[in-house]
Amino acid sequence: MKKKKPMNLEIFLNLYEDFIHLSTWTKQKHKKFKEVNQFLEKHLATSIRVKPKSKYNHCSGNHTFTILKVPEDKLGKLYQFRNKWVLIRCDSEGSGWSQYWNEIYFLDKPFDLNLIENIKSRFGDYFII
Repeated sequence: MKKKKPMNLEIFLNLYEDFIHLSTWTKQKHKKFKEVNQFLEKHLATSIRVKPKSKYNHCSGNHTFTILKVPEDKLGKLYQFRNKWVLIRCDSEGSGWSQYWNEIYFLDKPFDLNLIENIKSRFGDYFII
C-alpha cells in the first residue's frame, strides 16, 4: 500500500472555504464538496470512528476541523501521530448522526500558531480551536 503524502494546508483551506461559504446544497456546492473530497483522498492518513460526546472526538459537528500537534505522550489511536502536526476533519457521512469519523491528515510543514485567528475569522464555527 502506498503511503499517503502530507497535505498542503493552504490548498485545503482555499478549497474548503469555497465549499462552506455556499449555504445550500445546490449543484455548485455538491461540485465543491466533491473537489474537497478528491483532494483529501490523496492525503488521508487514517479515520477514527467516535461518538459525538466522546472525549476522543476532536470535532463539534459535521464538516468542522481542527489543527493540532499530537502530544508526545498521546495513547490510543492517535499514538502513531505523536509529535506531528495534523489536521482533523469531522465527517458523519455513512455512519449516521450517532457517530463521527475523525479523519486525520499529516500537514506538510509545521503549523504556524500565528495563523489561528486568521483561520478562525475565515471559517468561523467550522474551525475548532
